[in-house]
Amino acid sequence: MVARFKENQRNKLRDYFRTYVYYRLCHAVRTVFMRRCSEISIFEEELFVDAVKTLDDLLINADPKEDRSSDLWSEKLFELRNKNDVNIAKEEVAMLFYAVMLGLQSVNNSYFRSTLQRRLRSSLETLWGKDNCNSVELLLPQEITGLKSEMYQWMRVYYTAPESLTSEIQSFLRPAKKQMVKDKEPPYYTLAYNCKDETLRMKRIDFVRRKWEEWGWLKPNTDVDDFAHFFSGQKRDCQLKWIASGAILKYLISQLLDMHDCFDHVKGCSTKTIVLNQLKQTYDSHKDRVDDLIKEKVELTKKLLNYHKPLEFPTLPYNQGDDISDGALSEVFAGEMHIVKDLNKYK
Repeated sequence: MVARFKENQRNKLRDYFRTYVYYRLCHAVRTVFMRRCSEISIFEEELFVDAVKTLDDLLINADPKEDRSSDLWSEKLFELRNKNDVNIAKEEVAMLFYAVMLGLQSVNNSYFRSTLQRRLRSSLETLWGKDNCNSVELLLPQEITGLKSEMYQWMRVYYTAPESLTSEIQSFLRPAKKQMVKDKEPPYYTLAYNCKDETLRMKRIDFVRRKWEEWGWLKPNTDVDDFAHFFSGQKRDCQLKWIASGAILKYLISQLLDMHDCFDHVKGCSTKTIVLNQLKQTYDSHKDRVDDLIKEKVELTKKLLNYHKPLEFPTLPYNQGDDISDGALSEVFAGEMHIVKDLNKYK
């Protein structure tokens, strides 16, 4: 819902946030739109709050496989057209789109900066009109050029920070709640692994723990119970120590969350919240830092956790348990090994 504030609330918001670069960018966008349509009823403080909420939602929950741009237009237009003439409402939704697109333009991530921004722009041109877009884009540079460098610097920090402007705005608007909950910790989401067979579940999870330690991803001798809790779907700090790169972690968690037949969706749980809050790592989206060997290991992890397919591992000599060496795993998953096969080559 588009935020609406009383005058005293708007004054407080402006006094508090007016030095923030994204607030100043929203002010600049509204200035351009007011030249086109003086009947716009959304104040700059309201544009800022709605743009922040929309931008944060896209940064946390955007799915590269899903294009939400036309839905976003429809939702916002529905909210506003009940208050305004439809043409004025379209101007206000377009104003929001440009504030959000300019925020995405500052993100050092190809999906947000290029793909998602392009989708929003294409949807805007289709639903609002090419001539309208061109008219705005002729006026925007003179208002925002001086903010670009500062936006890049701010977003470089903001993109990987656990705190959000949405939370800061909510805390500012509701100080009583902020006082009631002191030093509130971020939500420690975990992966909701959906295997119901407890024995099988624990066995597969422990295989994963052993492999992540072996590959140098997880601190050696990680507590078995803490690691199992990481797959519980319950909010808790599992105290895990990730020691590989942030790029590997981001790729790994995103791949696991895409296993919709093995992991339940938990509202608020995303790759970003797992990386930043639970494992306390930098959110690194550089795909070029994830090589083919890493991708193979992630695929092995997914196969270990895919409880829909049975696992039959060979046993090590002298009753030393299952052989889950990389070589043995590769052949098991390729269907090339049977329990009775000679295992000396994996020593």
